[in-house]
This record gives sequence, structure tokens and C-alpha cells, in this order.
Amino acid sequence: MDKLRFLPLMLSYLALPACGAKDGSPPGTNKTPVVDKSLPGQDATPAATGNANEQQSGASKSTPAAPAVTSGTIGKGQRVLGLFGGYLSCNNDANAPFKNSNMQRYLETIQAKLAASGAPKAKYIMSCFGLDVSRVKYSSSDKPDEVQEALLSDFFNAMDGLITASPDAAVHVVGHSYGGWLGMDFVKRPKVNLALASLTTIDPISKVQCTPALVINSVLGSPVNQGCISAPADFSTTDLDTINQRTQSWINYYQTDATILHSGELVGAENIKRKYAIGSVQSHIEIAEDPEVSKQIIELITKGF
Repeated sequence: MDKLRFLPLMLSYLALPACGAKDGSPPGTNKTPVVDKSLPGQDATPAATGNANEQQSGASKSTPAAPAVTSGTIGKGQRVLGLFGGYLSCNNDANAPFKNSNMQRYLETIQAKLAASGAPKAKYIMSCFGLDVSRVKYSSSDKPDEVQEALLSDFFNAMDGLITASPDAAVHVVGHSYGGWLGMDFVKRPKVNLALASLTTIDPISKVQCTPALVINSVLGSPVNQGCISAPADFSTTDLDTINQRTQSWINYYQTDATILHSGELVGAENIKRKYAIGSVQSHIEIAEDPEVSKQIIELITKGF
């Protein structure tokens, strides 16, 4: 995609990753060679878009004391969801900032599948970053019509409260872009008792190493900052091990086709590389809208436990 397209969209170039697909459909350092393979449950034939798929498995994972996730029919147990959008992924409607976002589409699809099977609706917190990346806007299943804004530490406290209120629930966290980084940061915090059924990071970008200003500078022609074209590197080996230990399943979807904004492999995760057309930013957008990625996320969260 031509970089110039993004110049008049400086306030929304990263809002797009969290926007819904136009057709309305739902939505690191290990060196193991990448193997061409379909995603789990996907035919080997490439998707209708023509995208090839590459799957990369990282280090083997141990099993923490999280609710067991099993294959088969939709489970009837309670779920708690953390759905974390990226930078400027809220729309301009102050009363409905998540409308038409990918995270909202994920939530609606998951809730519909659970309801159709007789399972209880998931409890959730859904968030996005605004211009100030030290804070997030969020809403929750407890107060779905109320939009709150909080520092990250206070947001984490709200998420902890939701989890504590449902001690037997399977906890699933999904984050795209800065939201993927946020999910990792939430899980790795020291001195917390936390066990997740799954963590899914979708092309996670570090807000520490890849600030909005750095991306805009790249769009304007400055050299691309390394922190914007790699997996978040502001997590120590201990941090990554903590994330691995606290998650029964950690899946990291990433792409390297957006030349100024992409993630990469993360040690401890099951790394799945997606292939798109080469462009400056578009592939970072497309991966959150990818029907196969969306399908796998929704199946992971709704399957039995």
C-alpha cells in the first residue's frame, strides 16, 4: 500500500487494525525454521484471498494450573475474556467506542456461539488505546454501557477484579498490536496469582519501543525503527518464561509483510506466521481481520473445558 495514503489519516492509521472487516465477517528470537503449513482445522488450500500460511512452533509449553481446554463441543463452563485493541482502535462515538471494531466482532461471535450451545455468556473487559498510550479506554460485562478510562495499572486491577469474581472461569486474553503487548504485560506482572487458559497475541507491537511518533516518522520517509519491525523486545527472558508458565496456551500470530510495522516470533509461544501482500502498513491491519485467524481464536475460546 502506498505510504502516502496514510498521511491524511495520521489520527487513524493504527485505528484501522481494530476496525472490522469491510465485508462484515467476524473477525521473539527462537530460530526453528518456519514450515509452510495450514492453520489448525484449515484446509491446505490457500484462503480465497490467496494468502499463503506459515506456522511456526516455539518452545514447548508446560501446563499451569489453568482450567483444562479440550477439543470437541462447546464447553458449558464460565469464561472471562480480556479483549485488548491497539492504538486509536476506539471509534469517535463516545457512547459506543468499540462499535464495529474487531474486538467487538470477536465478542459478539463468541457470545452468540456460547448462547446457542446453552453455555453461559462470557464475562469480559474490552479495551483500546487513545492518543495517550499511558491510558486505555475500556468497558466491561458488569457495566457494558459505561466507558471508563484508566492508567494501565488501574486497568489491570479492573481485569484482576473480574477474574477474582469468577474463580472457576477459564480466562482468555486476546490482543492486537499494542493490545498484544498489553496482554503480555498483564500476564507477566510479578507477584500475582494468575493462570490463563489462553493468551493470543496478534502481531504484537511494543508501545515502549515503537511509539506512535516513530511509526508516523516512518510513514513520512524516515528510516524504519527496528522496534517497529520486530516482536516486543522489552520483555526479559524471565518475563517470557513467566508468561509461558501462566498460560496453558499462548499463540502468537504475526506477519512480516508490512514493511514499517510488524511483529515476529516470541520465545515460549506457538508462533504462527501469516502471509499477505507486501505493503507499508496494510498487512498489520489485515491480520486482525483475517477470517482464518478470527476462526481459530473463536474456536479456541469456545471449545470445551
